[in-house]
Amino acid sequence: AHRGGGIGTLLLRRLIGDAARARLPVRLSVAKDNPRAMRLYHRLGFTVSGTDELRVAMELRPDS
Repeated sequence: AHRGGGIGTLLLRRLIGDAARARLPVRLSVAKDNPRAMRLYHRLGFTVSGTDELRVAMELRPDS
């Protein structure tokens, strides 16, 4: 019922801000069959750092 309401984006932006202030990267992995999450992470600036059969590893570095 809450999907698409912006709560995830808000929480991720806060986490990204905290990590940037600490000069730390944010890393995550997402299922390859989850295109909505992939779009969100790309929109927030994450880049692909690796893959396997099921998941995509993504990263947002503080200098990007």
